Amino acid sequence: MQRCCDVPIAHIPFIWPHIEGFVAKTLAYDECGRYWPADIFDLLLAGRSRLWTAYDSDRHAFDGFAVTDIIIWPRMTECRVWMIGGRHLRLWQDEMREMLEAFARDNGCSAITGSGRKGWTKMPGYLIKGVIIEKALSDGREK
Repeated sequence: MQRCCDVPIAHIPFIWPHIEGFVAKTLAYDECGRYWPADIFDLLLAGRSRLWTAYDSDRHAFDGFAVTDIIIWPRMTECRVWMIGGRHLRLWQDEMREMLEAFARDNGCSAITGSGRKGWTKMPGYLIKGVIIEKALSDGREK
């Protein structure tokens, strides 16, 4: 049975070895190389981002994770899901989505947002509101 939950900061060092591989695989899609797994670990320990996990209690295994931030804009508050990944997504995506949406509402957010690969556009109830374009530059020259 899948169970999704947020992870208290004090538990992150114990959970991290079980999800670090998922984090590394997710970061591999970022061609600009914004973060390494150690950077994510540091952000989570500093309380600058929040970790959520999907755990299968029957198999005693972690299957996924999400990382969120609360962003306060001049006219609204947003919960941004800026990293999510793992395996067996169909087993935990609904529970994770419901939990993240409840968290966002409880924290006064008027929207929950995310970005990622095209497959994420299939999440029920979410609309494509634009695109993110990106070009990696190296020393001011095109790659």
